[in-house]
Amino acid sequence: MSNLPETDLHAEKPKNTPPAAPWHVIWLKVLTAPATATFDELLTQPGISAARALRWVFLSALAAGALALLVTVILYPELFSFFLGFLPQFLLSLGLNAVLTVAIFALSSLWLQGFARLAGGTGSYTEYHYALAASFAPLIFVRTLVALAGGSFIFGAAVALYQLVLAALALRAVNDFTWGRTLTTLLAALGALLLLLVPLLVVGVALLVTLLTGL
Repeated sequence: MSNLPETDLHAEKPKNTPPAAPWHVIWLKVLTAPATATFDELLTQPGISAARALRWVFLSALAAGALALLVTVILYPELFSFFLGFLPQFLLSLGLNAVLTVAIFALSSLWLQGFARLAGGTGSYTEYHYALAASFAPLIFVRTLVALAGGSFIFGAAVALYQLVLAALALRAVNDFTWGRTLTTLLAALGALLLLLVPLLVVGVALLVTLLTGL
């Protein structure tokens, strides 16, 4: 009699994890179908990670900066030799701008999700990073295109408002909030940020005035 363990021939074989959706599919879906259900669906898909979210923002900011530089050179060809002479500096500025954009995004995401957790939210910081980046990254391009096209202040403000709406939808989906709790959390986070920035602004202006009067 064999001592080998019996093999269950009918046992379920492990299923292969489907690949993550391409970035452009995710971005297009979020921008063209702004709803909590869109973010709910996004959060059930594979590929959720903070690294991917930060990579989206970094590359989008880098590409948007490069596009702005390219369009400027095309519209003003007389500046080509100037740009060529300072090419390393311009490339460095593009990289620094992308890093700064990532830092602003990460801090904003942590700030909003931190208030959501204080309000009883159950979502993770990674989930909110990912959900927020799905709208934040493509809107970097939209804002750049608006600026290059000479868009009005109203149009720029509309894009900013749309970003805020998408941030609220992502916050609601990640934390399973009602609309009431979502708006309360968002207003609390923005109000606290304002209370934090106003004293810093006052101190900065006071220091500037002191420096100027001392000259």
